[in-house]
Amino acid sequence: MQRMRTDFLPALKALGLALPLVAILPGCPVYYGPGERLCTDDIDCGLGATCAADGTCIEPECVTDPDCGTSRSCVDFTCVDGPTSCRTHGDCPVGAYCDDGTCGDSGTCTADAECEAGFWCDYRGTCVPENPNACRTAADCDGALCIENRCEIVDDTCQFDRECTPGTACVNNECAPICATDGDCESGDACVGSFCRLAQDCTTSANCDGGEHCVEARCLPDCLGSPASCATGAYCATDEFCHPEWEPRPFCVNDGDCAGGRLCREGVCRTPCPDMLDTTCQSVDVQLTSCRAAGADFLCFAAVEVTPECRTSSECTGSESCVNATCR
Repeated sequence: MQRMRTDFLPALKALGLALPLVAILPGCPVYYGPGERLCTDDIDCGLGATCAADGTCIEPECVTDPDCGTSRSCVDFTCVDGPTSCRTHGDCPVGAYCDDGTCGDSGTCTADAECEAGFWCDYRGTCVPENPNACRTAADCDGALCIENRCEIVDDTCQFDRECTPGTACVNNECAPICATDGDCESGDACVGSFCRLAQDCTTSANCDGGEHCVEARCLPDCLGSPASCATGAYCATDEFCHPEWEPRPFCVNDGDCAGGRLCREGVCRTPCPDMLDTTCQSVDVQLTSCRAAGADFLCFAAVEVTPECRTSSECTGSESCVNATCR
């Protein structure tokens, strides 16, 4: 390395010019003061930055996709419209779908018939590949119910409030929290008619908060590789997004879990009526109207359990829901 010429320094000092330490070497950044960065070549600047004609470093618009927000992507250190990487179809613009982590064009639609073979029309009006493990409505499920985008057999869902945890009710075969505002519900749900029900709050992930993705028109948190990250009241589903819990839960396991001489039967604390009299049940709770044989026991049952109106919403009319086996 050649020694830097310094015989010009006395002349500069004579002119009263202060000269900070400068390293004028090829490939080395040049600093002229605190916070100021000059250059002689792009290599003197950071990742993606370039060296301008005036010797200053021009920072890139972006380095990674998150630098551009949820609706744009970073391509060659520049933000461009529309994401190029995705976790779900809702991460892509309308007219594109998520193909193995990359958004690909597929076209828009109003019905399945407008899509090519093997594709169906999603909530965005976009053709996406049919998913045999997912559903949009019960029509995709061959006799099962479509719950949280998965086909579930009726026997695995609830019919009565007693099958759900305290503070929840059985609404259309799902244990739904009772609520007063949307804030009482998990992500992806809204408070409708005092129950947390499916929310339709996005078209693409650009409509959602950071860390959430638009999954079947609902903003859901990501739990990829971290199932425990879902909030209480939600679970990490097979698509690795946090869905609100819906499954029935047993209230008891054995008689010791119940109070006041009640018996644990099929996960429910039941009032016994060994005298086989309906009045015995009614004297305990006016909702318990009947004493019925249940195996080796005689137990009290509510009227709705004896004569339920519905099991699924399809048994109700119009916009009614099946709530605790009653159409309303």
